[in-house]
Amino acid sequence: SENTAHLETQAATAIEQYTAARATIRAYEVRLDALQQELGGQQSAGAQTITEIVTLKARLAELLESATRMKATIHRLAAERDQAAAERDAVRQLSSSISNSRDDLTHAITRLQVDNEQMRAELAELPVLQTAVAAHVKRLAELEGLLAMERRKVIALDMERA
Repeated sequence: SENTAHLETQAATAIEQYTAARATIRAYEVRLDALQQELGGQQSAGAQTITEIVTLKARLAELLESATRMKATIHRLAAERDQAAAERDAVRQLSSSISNSRDDLTHAITRLQVDNEQMRAELAELPVLQTAVAAHVKRLAELEGLLAMERRKVIALDMERA
């Protein structure tokens, strides 16, 4: 953002310089035309006018070269500004992606913590359940023993009847 502001300032300055140079060039062109017209009417001042024309043409060439450099600078600054904007957008997208990933990770950690607590609670109940299962197994063995005795009684009664 600070870099973009700097680029914008440089571009504005270059555009102002370019515009001023173009105005100066135009003024020299107008003056050159006027001098050429004067030259046709004033042969006596011809040598001085020719010197002035040559000087103005040289200065005009310098200004045109300077204007061309300024124009190139404007284009370069615009490209740098566009590049900086693209980089800012990429940073924003990356920041958003990191934020989303962080949120997803936080959610996953919270879910794992809840699952971990649930598993700890289930593991804490395991000894109680083991004791209850052992009691049921013991009771089942007792009932199987009683069932076996009752079967023997039934078989003995069936034999007595027969």
